[in-house]
Amino acid sequence: MAVNNTQEERLLMKLIDEMPMADEVKQGWCDQIKTHGLSEELAQEMHEKLAAHPEGETTFPNRARCMAQLANLTRRWRLTAQKQIGKHH
Repeated sequence: MAVNNTQEERLLMKLIDEMPMADEVKQGWCDQIKTHGLSEELAQEMHEKLAAHPEGETTFPNRARCMAQLANLTRRWRLTAQKQIGKHH
C-alpha cells in the first residue's frame, strides 16, 4: 500500500535519481519509499552504499554533494517524523 510521502521523501527520491548507482538499486530504494516511506534502516543502507568505494573505481561523481544532501534530507525527515508524533500525543 502506498503511503502519503513527506516533502523530504519526495526530495530524497529526486536525489536518488541523481546518485551514481545502478538503476536497479535506485529503483528499489524509490519503490520502497513510495510504498512504505523512508525508514532508519533504508537511510543507513543508502548512506553506506554511497560512502562505499566500488571495486576498481577511483572517482565517484557528485559523491560529496549527494552525501551532504542525503544527510540533510535524512535529518529533515527525522524532524518531520518527530513533529508528527508530537501532534498525536
